[in-house]
Amino acid sequence: MYNIDELNFILVRYGRTLYAAGKTYNQYAETLNALTALKPGLRRMMTAAWDLGIAWTKQEPSQHHIPVPAPILIAMISVAIMWGWMSTAGLLALGFGGLLRPGEMVAALRQDLLLPSDTGFTTSFVLLSIREPKSRYTYARQQTAKVDSSDLVQVIDIAFRKLQGVQRLWPYSAQTLRTRFLSLLKALKLPVTSSPGNRCLDLGSLRSGGATFIILSTENGELCRRRGRVANAKMMEIYVQESMALQYLLMIPQHSRFFIFAVAGTFQQLIHQARTYREALIPESAWYFLFSSQ
Repeated sequence: MYNIDELNFILVRYGRTLYAAGKTYNQYAETLNALTALKPGLRRMMTAAWDLGIAWTKQEPSQHHIPVPAPILIAMISVAIMWGWMSTAGLLALGFGGLLRPGEMVAALRQDLLLPSDTGFTTSFVLLSIREPKSRYTYARQQTAKVDSSDLVQVIDIAFRKLQGVQRLWPYSAQTLRTRFLSLLKALKLPVTSSPGNRCLDLGSLRSGGATFIILSTENGELCRRRGRVANAKMMEIYVQESMALQYLLMIPQHSRFFIFAVAGTFQQLIHQARTYREALIPESAWYFLFSSQ
């Protein structure tokens, strides 16, 4: 048996220590989530510990991720392909189109991914079975992400089609994915550090950007809620920020904006060439030199 009062007391002291040391609320929240995931029976007994978390968020209101606009996403994927980072390009497409959280992308295996080629092209979309989704205790236990944009489906297919069932879609660390994301931003002359009133894009921007893109394209809030696997419309509003996604393009320098549009314009040509290279079994390490010589 657990001494619940003592456990809550220890966690509250731990949270106060983190707060005093200038740490983030997420570090505290993830500690509680990890503990209750290990011992699910404690989930409803952590009231005092979560009360501290609520007070913390009121003192330091959380900032939403800047949604990545579709032109910037396409440009990032294009640069990733030219650099031979096909798995990075695939995750960008999967994260944006499937409204995935960073942890869900990193944890995915090939056997969780259903491609059109896996069904004999009787389907035209991609499905990803999500391992231990964050909202499994407030939403469905078994959750699936769907990507039906033909351009993104092509990228995902090229990136992951040849993998074996038990192989990870992303074979490296989460930090490597974040580092590559920042490298792509730098290549597109976009900010990689946040400043007061001007946050930079990050991996969380893929989910909010995908949700915003669905609303802008369809004006269907219920579709967006289902695709994002969100329990209610109020929570969905956290991700949907139509004006911010469009205004971000105006916040960046004009020369960067024109450069992004120019890179995004090569997307279809790069997809065709990447498929050719993959079918010819040309290693991705050589793609940069091949694209540079064209």
